[in-house]
Amino acid sequence: MDDKKQEMMAMLKKLADDFHAQIPERMEKIISAWNEVNDNFDNEKQAEFLRLTHSLAGTSSTFGFTEISGAAKKLELSLKDIDCAESLQNNHKLISDNIEKLNQITQEA
Repeated sequence: MDDKKQEMMAMLKKLADDFHAQIPERMEKIISAWNEVNDNFDNEKQAEFLRLTHSLAGTSSTFGFTEISGAAKKLELSLKDIDCAESLQNNHKLISDNIEKLNQITQEA
């Protein structure tokens, strides 16, 4: 492998390692956002919750954390149709279960 390719591979590995180190903090933010939405629903809080989940799904996929990405995507999809407190309540168990599963997977990563 030539020097440029080795350098690029080393940079990608560092980015993946940095992302891996951030996973617990990202999960804490997702849980915190869930608690905020759950305590007092509003569209802005819901959008932030969805954004955090979407970001984790995409970045996990980019760096090869496919199990985290899949669980985050599943959570994201369960949030897409939540537009009011009533729809949140109707999907509460599904969302809670998806968060619990994602949290378990991130802790094992």
